[in-house]
Amino acid sequence: MSLSKYFSIEGRAVNQRFMGADGYDNADAVPYMGANGQYFMANAPAPVAEAPSSYDQYNPHRDVSQPIILNVSNSSSLALTAVMFGAAYNIAATNQGNPTGITITSYFSTVTYLQVLQQSQTNPMKFMLVKILNNSTGSAVQANPITVTYYDIFGRSSSVPSIVTRDPYQQQTDIVLHRFNALIDGSAQFSFSMPAASSYQFQFYPQGLVNQTRQLNGAVSQKDFARPGVSNLLDVYTGQ
Repeated sequence: MSLSKYFSIEGRAVNQRFMGADGYDNADAVPYMGANGQYFMANAPAPVAEAPSSYDQYNPHRDVSQPIILNVSNSSSLALTAVMFGAAYNIAATNQGNPTGITITSYFSTVTYLQVLQQSQTNPMKFMLVKILNNSTGSAVQANPITVTYYDIFGRSSSVPSIVTRDPYQQQTDIVLHRFNALIDGSAQFSFSMPAASSYQFQFYPQGLVNQTRQLNGAVSQKDFARPGVSNLLDVYTGQ
């Protein structure tokens, strides 16, 4: 007895019920997803590793984090709160959102504070560390918190204080190295209470930033940085 007729009938039945090319059940349109190598209630296939770019292949290291350096001063006889970043709200505001008496400038002569605000809006960053130096005569770095405030277009806001603490083994009174995990973009700003007639320098070290232009060179948009060599105890502060 020939079985070819039997297999032919069964084959036609299978072809009518299952559309194997796109993985759909012809009866109830439930996707089987077999054609794509993905199965419901099963582990997804492992992603295919991308070939390293020429830079990653021959230079498998991260650039060392370089700081954004801001000089902040209070010329008033009263304590005032300085506001840094928050480009979406402060870039066009009087004195960049600061009260009269507060002055913020970039440490670098080739960079203005306005440019810092603009770039922080287009290239979001994550900071790992802030180094605070006292530029005033005869006064120590204040242990005031750096308050990080996030806003959104729905009118909501959230403030998180980052308590500035000095390492118990640190002998300097005019420098504080503070672990500072914070995200900065156009909707986030930092505020710091400045004592009367005081001047401080803030060095913000980014852990990573986002730059969409990097994709034009075949790289991912996020660039990560290696920790800076500003302290032998930096691994304690950054966890790296």
